[in-house]
Amino acid sequence: MYTYDPAQVSVLVLTPASAILAVSSEGERGDGPLGDSVVTGLAAGTFVTAQFTKPLSRTFDGVDGEVARSLTSSRRGSIVITLEAASPFNGMFSRMAEGDRATGLGLSQIAISDRAAQRPLVLGIGAWVRTIPKMTRGTELAPVAWTFDVGNLSITHRVSE
Repeated sequence: MYTYDPAQVSVLVLTPASAILAVSSEGERGDGPLGDSVVTGLAAGTFVTAQFTKPLSRTFDGVDGEVARSLTSSRRGSIVITLEAASPFNGMFSRMAEGDRATGLGLSQIAISDRAAQRPLVLGIGAWVRTIPKMTRGTELAPVAWTFDVGNLSITHRVSE
């Protein structure tokens, strides 16, 4: 039996500077073999989504009603990470976007894992910040949604074999 616990979900981002940063709903620090650090800041509610840009296949109807399909070779997609306004990761993602704008070398990797699944559920290779989110200020802090475009996306919904 699988029990979902959002505290077990983590989002790892390999920055273009080759420093590994992690965002976790737990907000604890980890001392992994690559020196990864887990930082606080994921928003309440839905804090991460991933989806492909194109469908797996396209269908074509012939005049006589014959149907054919062609598989899509594209693995492009997007990953949205939603942070609290006070998260230090907002600054990190801003620096990633600004560095990419200045150098064109802003590709990173993103892995979304669920400890109960014991494997990455999402792996995005060749990811970059699509655009810096709009600035919002008011009487309450609003979450900030960062959209990353991904050149090579893999998604699985399997949590166990």
